Order: sequence, then C-alpha cells, then structure tokens
Amino acid sequence: MFYRSTVTATSRSAVTLTRASVQTRRIYLVATRCPTCGTVGVYWNGTLVKEVNLYASGTSRRSVLGVTTFTGVIGGTLTIRTLTTGRAVQIDGVALVRG
Repeated sequence: MFYRSTVTATSRSAVTLTRASVQTRRIYLVATRCPTCGTVGVYWNGTLVKEVNLYASGTSRRSVLGVTTFTGVIGGTLTIRTLTTGRAVQIDGVALVRG
C-alpha cells in the first residue's frame, strides 16, 4: 500500500522529519488522508510554509498534496512536524520538483 513498503507514522505531537540541503522549486507531500488523521506543518528553513490537514471522510493512501511553489530553485532545510496529538499521521514521502 505504501511506496516501496515504507511509511513514517505517529499519533504524537511535535514529531519531526527533516531533510537538509534540499534544492527545489515545488514541494509536494505524499500522505494518507483519513477520518482519524491529524495535521502537519511544513517548514522551510524553520518558517512555517503551510499547515496540511490530513482529515478526509474516507481513507486515501498516497495522496499527493501540493505544499508550495517558489519563484525559482532554492536551497534549504525541509521539516515536517506533526501539529496534533492522538490523531494519525502517515507520511509516505515528499516530492521535490526542480522544474
């Protein structure tokens, strides 16, 4: 069900995934959306870019969610942080597009 059978899952708040030295123009989040899913914050160089609510009335795995588009390719650190407690968060991946 998950890309290459990998997923990062939690129901705790303030859990982070971080990737340094990223070069990108567009950021997409690949995640599960479901009735019991929570919210994550996507940060670029420590600044919140977007809160992504993963709630949905039905379960949808591998949902590709647009986060942001920069004016050109830029470098920095990408962090995804859970913002809710007791709500499921399943991150399957991040798509970084330079073009």
